[in-house]
Amino acid sequence: SRNSLKYTEHDAEMLEMVHTVSRHLPMSNKRKTEFRNELIKDPVLSKIMEYVKNGWPGEIKSSSEYKTYGKLKEDLYVETGILFHGSKIVVPTKLRQSVLYNLHKGHIG
Repeated sequence: SRNSLKYTEHDAEMLEMVHTVSRHLPMSNKRKTEFRNELIKDPVLSKIMEYVKNGWPGEIKSSSEYKTYGKLKEDLYVETGILFHGSKIVVPTKLRQSVLYNLHKGHIG
């Protein structure tokens, strides 16, 4: 059986950062493909990738997620079908829980 994860004081910080993973972490080709596929399916991130590739509109949609990424637009880019924010990979919404779980699994402390 799986043990549920206990909440720690570090969870808030980890939850805040779970949308990005360092591009320097090893990632299998299978996982990269999974990220690419989920980015395409993600309604917000697929639109953000379109903006990054083709230019941002004069006015960002009213959704706070679009505005958040709009504030980061100078540091966003797409490489091999994966969205990056600086040196971090933007994690598609559907994969965030599994990435958070894996971060907890590897977290010492």
